[in-house]
Amino acid sequence: MQLILLVFGIIIPLVASHRILTAKKHGADAVLFILFPEEDVPAVAYKSLGTAIQTFCPLQLWIGIIEDKIGTHYEVTDVLRLVDMINTEVYRLKKTSGKVQIILGGHGQSGSLIQQFVSEYPDVVSGIILLGARVMSDRILMQLNVPTMTVIGNLDGLTKITTLANFVSEYPDVVSGIILLGARVMSDKILMQLNVPTMTVIGNLDGLTKITTLANVYKKFLQQIKADPSLKYRYPMVVLDGVNHGIFSNGQLPVHLLIQDITLDTEYEKLLQDILQPISTFLLYCRGENGRVVLDSLNDYFVETNKILEPLLKAHQITIDPKEYKSHWVKQSQMWLSDLVGPDSTRINIESYFTYQSAFNPALFNESVSKVTIYLFSQLDTPVEKIDSDEIPLQIHARMFRRDAILKKLGIKQNDNSPERTCKDLNYASYVIAYNRSAEKIRKRFDKRNPGILFHEDIIIPSESSWNEKNILVTRHNRVLHVTSYAYITENNDADGHIFCTLLPPIRAMEWIYYGIYK
Repeated sequence: MQLILLVFGIIIPLVASHRILTAKKHGADAVLFILFPEEDVPAVAYKSLGTAIQTFCPLQLWIGIIEDKIGTHYEVTDVLRLVDMINTEVYRLKKTSGKVQIILGGHGQSGSLIQQFVSEYPDVVSGIILLGARVMSDRILMQLNVPTMTVIGNLDGLTKITTLANFVSEYPDVVSGIILLGARVMSDKILMQLNVPTMTVIGNLDGLTKITTLANVYKKFLQQIKADPSLKYRYPMVVLDGVNHGIFSNGQLPVHLLIQDITLDTEYEKLLQDILQPISTFLLYCRGENGRVVLDSLNDYFVETNKILEPLLKAHQITIDPKEYKSHWVKQSQMWLSDLVGPDSTRINIESYFTYQSAFNPALFNESVSKVTIYLFSQLDTPVEKIDSDEIPLQIHARMFRRDAILKKLGIKQNDNSPERTCKDLNYASYVIAYNRSAEKIRKRFDKRNPGILFHEDIIIPSESSWNEKNILVTRHNRVLHVTSYAYITENNDADGHIFCTLLPPIRAMEWIYYGIYK
């Protein structure tokens, strides 16, 4: 096997399991940034990023890049061995007696491995940086006990992590920090449990680690920051505008990941500065430099990330309130179905709840002669059977009342023959709201690249049991999305007229606007 050492851009034999970029600056103490690559991406793909960070960062910065051979699967113990091997090699090469602080970085799926490592060996590293990687949770991240930065591009569509985090959780004493590049934050709880300073960096064009999923974790993270504002420095989540998943590896990704990512709108060289600044700042933070300049910079990233994620946070809030298991969207849908406007709209009170038991039919009661209350029980369908899941809900099985049933209960006569609203109308409204609340840049990109979304008439299902088994129908033809709802409708007998819809959650519609049409 050939051993490799990269010295000022010259590759010479050293170690087959990794590459080392020698520091460009001098000093007694040094920082060693060890980067674990995305699945099946060679170490050489990270040379441009590594040398750029060394040039930009004022520290004596050594960089070790793990050589990820196809089919290789690393365990937590492998991470410990590699960290020790590279650390020993750097001590030999730097020829000074100063200490070396270790920062771990993970791109994409390798992010979970280093998080697991730090959770088990928290004293080994000084920090973590996740690039396009998923943070397991806000609590586990903070339990890593080392500085952790998450850097995610808003076009990164791949980011999921399952391995690096495992290493950090098992060996938290080995590293000083973690850097996750385009890696997925797995949940708010895991984030805090890492207890290691952790930065997550994700692009808003990352097609693997989607910021639509990050937003739910970020919402819980904000609640933690309210109690302890210093957490925004120790666990910064950075969303970069115009950055995708592959940018960290100079565009090199295996085909099955590349087809999921979003194409950059800007050349790599023009975006490089945006990536280098937060990483360099966080390396300084992990090094113990907590002066005003460093903290102000981290706060600026916090403010900018809030702006980028705000539309997504609002879309999540409209879709579901996980604390009370309520749905503002189903409530609004029922109000639209009632067709009540003006003073009459105040005569209806709607309580809308989520449940995993789909057998509850809606209930309609008279509070008084002039007012009614409606209780709705809807089923939120997510990839994981958990109402507060960070995954985007696929649909809502909503059981609601038809217009005439409500009007009859209120004693209101319908004076015109206007048609009742349908499930199609509600799903189109979900899309319109998601579009209008998306960031302006995202809307412009969507309008430029999107060939269209068509909402078709409802498919009427003859029985409730059959409707329970149906999912909202979403197909793609010539890059056009076709959306159809399944509906079950009963007659308006004794104010029991029902309309059951498979509804499109606003947050899923927003994810289509951010990502779905480009695939």
